[in-house]
Amino acid sequence: MREVFVKSYRLIYEIRQDGTVILGFIHGARRFPFNLL
Repeated sequence: MREVFVKSYRLIYEIRQDGTVILGFIHGARRFPFNLL
């Protein structure tokens, strides 16, 4: 799990062994999860 901070947004992404990339944008109390293949 890695975190990248951009302005007031926080991007969390994880690359699994099977090649699946999971992205999550967190801004304040809101969370916008994305599951990209």
